[in-house]
This record gives sequence, C-alpha cells and structure tokens, in this order.
Amino acid sequence: MKRLSKIIALILALSFAVCAFCACGDPVKDNTPEAQTTSTVEVGNQNSGKVVKIVVGGANEMVYSVDYSEISLDEGVLSIFKYLDSIGKLSYKADDSGYGAFLTQVGDLKQDESTATYIYLYTSIVKDQDVSAYATEKVWNGNKLISSGLGVTSMSVENGAIIYVGTISYSG
Repeated sequence: MKRLSKIIALILALSFAVCAFCACGDPVKDNTPEAQTTSTVEVGNQNSGKVVKIVVGGANEMVYSVDYSEISLDEGVLSIFKYLDSIGKLSYKADDSGYGAFLTQVGDLKQDESTATYIYLYTSIVKDQDVSAYATEKVWNGNKLISSGLGVTSMSVENGAIIYVGTISYSG
C-alpha cells in the first residue's frame, strides 16, 4: 500500500511537472550537445543475458554497458547509477523530491536552473515511455527512444534496454 501511494504521488508530481513545462508556452527542447566522440565502458559479464546500456549524451558521449545480474534493482534505474558511482565509473547527483530521486547531474551533464536546463531521460522500454502529448523522441544509434514517463527510481531495467541521459530546456 505504501509503494502504491508513492507511485500515485510520483505520477501526480510528474503530471504537475509536465503541466509546468506546457504552461511556459514553448515546448520542451532537447539541448544535449551533439556527440563529438563516443566511448564505451563495459562493466561485468556482457554475456549474462542481463545487460542494459546507459548512454550519457554530450560532446563526449559515454556509453555504459552494464551487466546488472548481481545488482539489486530496488530503486529502478537509479540502482544502476548508484552501482556505477560506487565502482568509480560514473558520478551522479540527485535530490530527493519527496516522490523519489530527481537527477541534477550525471557525468558532465548538469542541471542549471538559471537557464532552465534539466536532466532528461529517454528509454527504449515501452511500458516506461511517456504516453502524453508532450512526449519527446530521440534517435540514438538507430534506436528510437521516447522520453520516460516515470521517475528514475520507478524506471524498469531489462536486458537490452537503452536509457539515454540528456538535457532539456524550456523558456518561460
């Protein structure tokens, strides 16, 4: 029951966030710099049948191919970020919004409230994708990704999934 309450509260918070973006007049805009270089870091057994790709966009794009077979996924995709941070592969910062973690920095990508720039997540997992009229699309390496409709702690981790971390901005 407690988990259901948290999920409902998270959905309401995300709905309010979407409304706030929409009320600004201009649509949300992906402002992740185009990749100049791409590097890949492989973590764990890549043949385990439980591998997810975390892509951190930007001029120096980083792809983390992570074997999650031995990672507790009790905090969804945030569990992967915590694991990568604990082994020194990828740093991140998150604030507790009261409805779950709100990412403020992942690698070189940072939230900047002065320019209305925020961390944004795209996913290949259909059940986690935003289904509202405000969903945005990103094509990465030939794969169509849709903005996540869930917070990072509620997002699923599945074999072969791609989670893309970028930045968005909006003007008010």
